[in-house]
Amino acid sequence: MNKNKTIMAGIGGGALVAAGVIGYLIFSAQGQKTDIADEFEGLIGTAERVNSGAIPPTQESIKAIEANAKALKDWYDDALERVSAGDLTVESGIYPDSFKKIMVDGARRLSKLPGEAEEGRLVKKGFNFGFPLITSGNMPESDKLATYQRQWSEVYHFVSLIAESGALELQNVTVAEKKVVEAPKPTRGQRQQKKVVEEKAPLASTETYSFKFTVRPAALVEVINRLITEERFVTVDALSFLRADDALATILGGGKEKESARKKKRNKRHSAEGEDANAEGDEKAANKKGLVTDPATGVPFTVELTVTTYDFGKGTKPYSSLRSVAREEEEAEETAAAETVQAEPSAETKAEEAKAEAEETKEVK
Repeated sequence: MNKNKTIMAGIGGGALVAAGVIGYLIFSAQGQKTDIADEFEGLIGTAERVNSGAIPPTQESIKAIEANAKALKDWYDDALERVSAGDLTVESGIYPDSFKKIMVDGARRLSKLPGEAEEGRLVKKGFNFGFPLITSGNMPESDKLATYQRQWSEVYHFVSLIAESGALELQNVTVAEKKVVEAPKPTRGQRQQKKVVEEKAPLASTETYSFKFTVRPAALVEVINRLITEERFVTVDALSFLRADDALATILGGGKEKESARKKKRNKRHSAEGEDANAEGDEKAANKKGLVTDPATGVPFTVELTVTTYDFGKGTKPYSSLRSVAREEEEAEETAAAETVQAEPSAETKAEEAKAEAEETKEVK
C-alpha cells in the first residue's frame, strides 16, 4: 500500500512539475506573441507612414529621385564650370629670385601707367603695390611662392583695370592677411559628425584686396562695370567714396572745425552794419552748388574699394601669363627699337647721300 502511495505521489509531483513547465512555456509564448504583434504593428505603421509620405517607395519615385539627382549634378557641374572659368594654376618650375624679377618688372610696368600722381604717372615713385618685397632686398619665401603667384597676378590685373578705367592716382594697395584660427578639440558627439563637417568644407579659396585711388565719377562707374563682368569670380565687399569739397561729406564726415569756422564767420557777417538779409541764403546756395556735376568732368572722388577673389581649384589659366605678358612687351620694345634703328640711316649712308647731293648741286651750277 505504501508502495502504491509512493508511486502515486511521484506521478502527482511529476504532473505538477510538467504542468508548471507547460504553464511557463505558454506564458512565455504569449509574451513573445505580444512582442511580435507589437513589432508587426509598428512595421505596419511605418509602412503606412512611408506610403502616405510625399515620396512613396515606388519604382516611379525611385526613378524620379535618380532623375532629380542627375539634374542637380548637371546643374552643379555647369555652375562650377562657369564660376571657375578664371581659376589660375600654379607654376611649379619657378624660384624665388626669378619670381621676384617678375614682380619687379611688373611693378616697373605698372609704375609707367598714365595718371596724375607724379610726372603724369598713376603712382608715386617707390610705390610697392602692396608687396614690400618689391622695394626691399628680401626674397619671397619658397613655401609661399604659390600664394605670391596668385596674389601678384591678381593685384597686377586689378591695378591695370583701375588704370585703364581712367583713375587719376593709385594711393594704396593692401593684400589682406589670412587669420589662421585653430579649431577647438571636438567632443565625443562632434567626432561622430566629423565626416559631415568635412563634407561641408568650403569649395573655394579666397584672397581679399583693398585699393585706394582717386577717380572721376564716370571712371568709377567704369571700374565697377568691369568688375561685374570679370571672368574671374570676384565680389565687391566694400565701396566708399568721398569728395574733398562736398558739403554733405564735410558734415557727415565729421569736419566740425571747418563747420565751426564757417559759423563764426557767418555770425560776424550778420552783426556787421548794413548786412543784407539775403546774404545767408546766397551762401547756402553757393555751398550747395556742385553737389550734382557732370560725371565725366566732375571733381574726383577718393575711392576705397575692397574685393575678394574666389578660386575653385580648376586651374584653367596659368599664373605664368604675367611672364608671357612681360615677354611680349619686351619683344614689342625690342622690335620697335630695331625698326627705329632700321628706319634711321647710318652715318655712312648719310655721308654718301650728302656727297651725292653735293655733286648734283655742282652739276646744276
